[in-house]
Parts: sequence; C-alpha cells; structure tokens
Amino acid sequence: MKKILVIPHLGKDEVKKALEKLLVKSEKMGFEIQLLPKDASNLKKESLICLEEDLKKLDLVLVLGGDGTILRAVRILGGIEIPILGINFGKIGFLSGVDESQLYLALEKFLASNFQIEKRMTLACQICKGSKKDIFYALNEVFIGRGPGGRLITLDLKINGHFFYRYLCDGLIFATPTGSTAYSLSAGGPLVSPITRLIVITPVCPHSLFNRPIILGENETAEVSSSLDFPQVGITIDGMPLSLKGSFDRIIISSSPYTVNLVKMDGQDFYSLIKEKLISLEEKP
Repeated sequence: MKKILVIPHLGKDEVKKALEKLLVKSEKMGFEIQLLPKDASNLKKESLICLEEDLKKLDLVLVLGGDGTILRAVRILGGIEIPILGINFGKIGFLSGVDESQLYLALEKFLASNFQIEKRMTLACQICKGSKKDIFYALNEVFIGRGPGGRLITLDLKINGHFFYRYLCDGLIFATPTGSTAYSLSAGGPLVSPITRLIVITPVCPHSLFNRPIILGENETAEVSSSLDFPQVGITIDGMPLSLKGSFDRIIISSSPYTVNLVKMDGQDFYSLIKEKLISLEEKP
C-alpha cells in the first residue's frame, strides 16, 4: 500500500473537510495516509504520525493548501527528493497546478503511475563568517534586504569572484526559475520556464539607473557583502526570515545539488497556467 504524507493548511476549513473525506476514502483507493506530528496532534489523529526518520519511506507528499504550504513541505523534506503533489486551496497556486475539484482524479493518476515529475532546481545560500558557513536551501528565492532599521542599505555584489556593482537599494532577490513567478516577478524580474536551471538577480527599488535583472548560469555564483553592519540586513528564504545568531561577513548564492520533484499531470502547460493565474488576479476586486 502506498504511503502518502498529507501536509494540510489547517487554517482553512475547506482543507479540513477535504482531509476528513480523504481519510475515509484512502484505504479503498489503496494508500495509507500519514501526518506530521503537529498536524496529527491538532487533528487528534496521533496514530497517523510520520516520524522524521520515516520520511524517506514515503511514496508521495500530498499538499492541501497554496504555494506557501508547498514551500513548508519543501522545508520539512530538507532535500529528500520525494514527489510532491500540490492541490491548490490558495489564491494563486503557481506551484500546485491541480485545483481542489481535481484532487481524486490526480490521486487516481498518481496511483496508476500516469503522471510526470518536474524537477525544480534549488538555491544554496551560504552565510559565512571567516571559514565558518551555515547553509540554507531555497526553492523560490533568497532575499537579502532591509532589516529592522527600515532604511536603504548598501550591498556589494560579486559575480564569480569579481566585483560587479554596489547597490543602494531595498534589497536583492536571488530567484530560481520556479521563484521567477513570485517576489522577483513583482519586483520587475522576468518570467522563466521552470524546467531551466539558472539564477535570476532582481534589485528591489535601487537608487540607480542600473536596475535591470541579471541572469546567471546554474554553475555561476553570486556573493553579497555590505559596508554596513550585517545586523541591519535581513535574510529571507522562501518568505521565511532567518533568525541569525552572531555576525557574518558575506553571503554566497549558488545552485544546490538538491531538486524538488513536483508531480505534474497530463496536459498541464506552464505558460497557459501563468496566463490564467495572472489574468485571474487582475480580475479580482
């Protein structure tokens, strides 16, 4: 029997109802549902707990929510390349691709092996102090920008070890192709096909005539330092601010060896999906 970890957005009543129905149907459909300890406790389903050491034994991670819930799933997996099927209960759903009404059809296709895996690249963000490095991974983007002080910051950017430019700005976004539809897009960055492997650098509100995005190849690296104390600089990974202890002197961004495996069904087209989602946002009051 297939083992499926369900990661739900429990703040949505419609997600809770969908999960309750799924729990009833799961055995008949031929799969076993598991839940993260916190979710199982909230739902009083402690018998369904999936422990961290059991994550590698899963056949699928089923996400019931929006793009933020998928990003949560990616953080939980921590580089374990289990397929992720996202069912969109959110507003946009660039990552999900499957609407709530198609939940059971998508599961039937998965159980029948009638699906494709889209491998999405991730970024490695190394926060360095001398020879010491802390590494974090991002599916969408790394944002380096204004911290609690709220004023413009100065960021020096090196590309492949060579000084490129000094930005006076609100920050710099380092996005994957997947993240090109997120914060980078809002800041004027390009839309990029998710099957490519590259890094998009998008400045946010730069005090400069040089405000164009820069695209690096997957084997190139970017390094950011600042003439200001770094405590005035904030770092956000996939929308989650890092709580950093101690000082650091530079941040290195590169592609990482890990991929995120998103389940895609037949007939899904990235460009049609993007057009549909963006037009629907414009039409909403």
